[in-house]
Amino acid sequence: MKTMTRLSGIGAAAVMMTGVGAALAPHASASVAQTPVAQVQMVPPGEYCTSYTSSRPELNPGATGAAVRKMQCLINNWRGYCALTIDGSYGPGTKEQVLAFQRKYTPTDVDASVGSRTWDALYRFNTPVKLSC
Repeated sequence: MKTMTRLSGIGAAAVMMTGVGAALAPHASASVAQTPVAQVQMVPPGEYCTSYTSSRPELNPGATGAAVRKMQCLINNWRGYCALTIDGSYGPGTKEQVLAFQRKYTPTDVDASVGSRTWDALYRFNTPVKLSC
């Protein structure tokens, strides 16, 4: 199993590396966290997640289906690790992650409803990685 090192706190485009320690950037003011993941590949932002569906409907807690899976995938890519199981169910864990994302990127829409502004932000602030969750 590989270890992914994520340097966060250095802007919206966080640096992702596999098998590399923080020694490469000793001058960066960033926290270093290592999270075991099965596989990390570089892909264009959001590309991996579009395999679930191309639609972007409004999603609320309790929703299920392909659009929820896509949103969960985008949340995981934003986090840089497998914060959510991609199961297509908008439950309490997904709601917690959506609220965290909204507090950071759509502070006027912190309501757990994934509408057009949240979808836009999920694509805009996504990291170019493919996680195998």
